[in-house]
Amino acid sequence: FAAPGQAAGAPLRVLVRPHAIALHNSTTTTTTETGGATTRIGDAGADAVVIAVSLMGEIEQITLRLAGSPVPLRVRSTERRAARAGIRVNLSVNPAGIFVFPAVE
Repeated sequence: FAAPGQAAGAPLRVLVRPHAIALHNSTTTTTTETGGATTRIGDAGADAVVIAVSLMGEIEQITLRLAGSPVPLRVRSTERRAARAGIRVNLSVNPAGIFVFPAVE
């Protein structure tokens, strides 16, 4: 994605608000109400595996493992999902929840 105001190739620090990440069942398909084209939700975004699901009052926290990342990703939401440890999901991110800063050395 674009990082306005940052030099191309410059090291950056990217922060994503946990509630800006949406989970989709990687095998779910949907069709339009008019019977139009079928869209496979898992065709876009990043694939991940659910490690754990924790209920924290009205917040649900889902811990995920992304390929190539040594750090688990935690997603928080007030939506209840049918996520459970071991299932594969597909992620999308709301750009309004992404913040880009120059990397501090």
